[in-house]
Amino acid sequence: MNLPTLPTTRDENWKYTDLSVLASKPRVFTQNKIITFKNHTQKGIVITPLTIQPENSLDTFENLNKKFNTENYSITISEDLAQPLEIIYTAQGDEWHQPRIKIIVENNIAATIIEIFESNIPSIINAVTEIEMSSGSNLAYYKIQAEHINTFHIGRTHITLDAKSHVQAFTLSKGSQLARSDIFVTFQGEHASCDLYGLSYSKSRQHLDHHTVIDHAVGHCTSNEFYRSILDDKSRVVFNGKVIVREGAHQTEANQSNHNILLSSEAEIDTKPELEIYHDDVKCTHGATIGQLDDEALFYLRSRGLSEEASRDILIQAFGNKVLQCISDEQLRERLCQY
Repeated sequence: MNLPTLPTTRDENWKYTDLSVLASKPRVFTQNKIITFKNHTQKGIVITPLTIQPENSLDTFENLNKKFNTENYSITISEDLAQPLEIIYTAQGDEWHQPRIKIIVENNIAATIIEIFESNIPSIINAVTEIEMSSGSNLAYYKIQAEHINTFHIGRTHITLDAKSHVQAFTLSKGSQLARSDIFVTFQGEHASCDLYGLSYSKSRQHLDHHTVIDHAVGHCTSNEFYRSILDDKSRVVFNGKVIVREGAHQTEANQSNHNILLSSEAEIDTKPELEIYHDDVKCTHGATIGQLDDEALFYLRSRGLSEEASRDILIQAFGNKVLQCISDEQLRERLCQY
């Protein structure tokens, strides 16, 4: 069987992420089902098999997911949800798992969806989630990536927004040997908005890669990105955030920030904010910082009788909380802190 070659660091989108270890593993595609649902029986949720379109993509992992997919669902949400819908992926073994889910949030509906990726043993997962936001809909979407330290995780999230819709998407990454999380957002209707938040904590020799693309294809839309990373040991984190403002996308507003703390001199961060602007009636900002824990703050805490370890923990928690505080649901925020 002829299988496509995986991307290499010669590909611009994979410049900072070396897939050679993953490429060397046998591509054995499992038949096992790994998805379970929680709170899926509440009123307003319909789950059916998903028909996968056969068109080829320019993306190797998208094509692999379509060709060798064995588990897929279409989820339609037609009423406001009283409880979050949880989609739990529990990978088993080092064969390739390739689930795909499509979520449709109907007109003027509000919902919360949580995707949890977990595993107790090394695994390989190549997952795709498609989210269609209908006119006036509102979604809080959370992706928690907390898999086994020797797992390989490739995740794609595609979000389209119709007029006056809004999505808040939060990604927490702390698991896997190598994890690549992509979010593609496309504005299809005016007066829509999206807020992307991300927090990653890497240690040992972990490699966590976040790529975002926000396409302002129409006018009068707003996007905000706020990503933070905490790196320890010999770990590496990548953040590449691209914002595209198309010709005719009047009064676009796009803001992006990426802040990173290095806890070790051997940790590495690669941050690459990008703006492609083809219209002049816009407001766009981006910025990135890389630093270490504040010595003066550490000294202050130590002078109050705290140990060095406790002082560091407080400062690290405060740094991460800047992102977590963007989550308005207090119970959900506390739950995320447990990871």
